[in-house]
Amino acid sequence: MDTELLKTFLEVQKTRHFGKAADNLYLTQSAVSFRIRQLEQSLGVTLFNRFRNNIQLTTAGEMLLPHAQAVLSAIASAKQQLALNYYPDKPLQLCLSSELSVLFHDADFNQMISSAQQSQLQFIPTALMARQSQLVQDGMVILGSQLPDPQPWQALCLGYLELVAVGSINQEQTQEGSLGLLQVPRIQQNAIQFSCAEPAVLLQWLLANQACAYLPLLMVQDAVAQKQLQRLALPELRIPVWAYSQNDASWPILWRTTLQRSTMLLGAG
Repeated sequence: MDTELLKTFLEVQKTRHFGKAADNLYLTQSAVSFRIRQLEQSLGVTLFNRFRNNIQLTTAGEMLLPHAQAVLSAIASAKQQLALNYYPDKPLQLCLSSELSVLFHDADFNQMISSAQQSQLQFIPTALMARQSQLVQDGMVILGSQLPDPQPWQALCLGYLELVAVGSINQEQTQEGSLGLLQVPRIQQNAIQFSCAEPAVLLQWLLANQACAYLPLLMVQDAVAQKQLQRLALPELRIPVWAYSQNDASWPILWRTTLQRSTMLLGAG
């Protein structure tokens, strides 16, 4: 059986919508419908009850679901084991949230991880990661929420980026800066005056202006202690970093150690 048919079945089951499934799989809606009909014809059963804006699994679809997940998971695991045995020096092909750059004091992320873990990295925005999961070879690292359906991956929390709101000392903060992260709320109602994905650059702007921003706790501790900045009376934010990999992959454990040692990522404990 064509595994692409099973992938399409799982995506329709997850989204309960042929159009959304088509978007996530980079297909047309007619192509998704055709694949589902092919799968139903090959099995001799109806897999979905199709109602307007309400697509539900039939009893046969419910029965197929765990088997489809198991088949795709087994194939992914087999591919990984074969690659490790026959191509031990092949770099990992990983997809990463582009927003992970905020973990670093400088722009050495790609070089550090690639050299340490023999990885080839592709960076895309966090908002597109769920859609990209169907195309990833070896795994993903995501800043923010877990994937709504991590199949066929296993998930490991690598740690947390802890952000705190800080501002100028004894002055009204008339401007606001931003790291450009979707998970970070606004401090003020005024427009953002300065946006930069590099926390060190945002910190320097903050120190030079009557301003406020959310910045990593580890970066601003000294400035707060030296009374260059003050903590604002707003909640701390803890944004998780998740790694998704094939079963029995060792690279997430290595990444967790590397990131917690070399970046502003805090332990998950």
